[in-house]
Amino acid sequence: MPRPILRRYLQCAPGARPHVPVDVRAPLEEFERIAEHTPVFRITAERAAAGTDSGE
Repeated sequence: MPRPILRRYLQCAPGARPHVPVDVRAPLEEFERIAEHTPVFRITAERAAAGTDSGE
C-alpha cells in the first residue's frame, strides 16, 4: 500500500509537492485516490563483491 509512502515522500521531499496533487496534510484516503496513478520505486544500494572493482 503506497499511501503512507506517498505521504512520507511529500514530508521528506518538499520539492515533490507540485508533482503530487494531494496536500501533505491530507488524510490517507486522499492518497488512496492517486496511489494507482503514482509510481513508487524502492532504491537500494548494490554492493560490489569482495575483490572486484567497485568503480572508484
